[in-house]
Amino acid sequence: KLAIAESTSPYLQLAVIISLDTGLRRDGVLSLRWDEINFPQGLIVKKTKGGKVVKIPITHRLREILVSLRKRHASQKVHPIYLFSTPTGKPVQDLKQSFRTALRRARITNCRWHDLRRTFGSHFIMATKNLPALQQLLGHSDYNTTKKHYAHLIDEHLINAMEQYEKGVSG
Repeated sequence: KLAIAESTSPYLQLAVIISLDTGLRRDGVLSLRWDEINFPQGLIVKKTKGGKVVKIPITHRLREILVSLRKRHASQKVHPIYLFSTPTGKPVQDLKQSFRTALRRARITNCRWHDLRRTFGSHFIMATKNLPALQQLLGHSDYNTTKKHYAHLIDEHLINAMEQYEKGVSG
């Protein structure tokens, strides 16, 4: 967390939070437009890499950050199309160097941006055990793709919970 927060990139922290709170792919995050954020309904409505439209509810944490950023833009009389835009108004193409630097500072190895999407999926499935909802949120067209990557976590989560239960009862 600290390495991300201390990054010199003005975009990295928000991009990581969006990935962790929505499960969007890196390209989906970096190309996110303000008009794809529906504040009244609390949704991000985004086209996936397969051309499918996904509707992702916005977490409270992300909503607060986005509202604050929108207010800051309004006070500066800046109205960018993209959340992450270059001075010319085009979307930022990559945060690889900033991400690598933050990982190195945090002493994290073998981590890719896509792992943030997997982290979202893992946390979501352990909390909800709802594979069909996760399939929708991630924009997987095939249920088996979601099942292959996340179904085992339901079982692991239940086994860990049962172990905690046993310790509490026998302790």
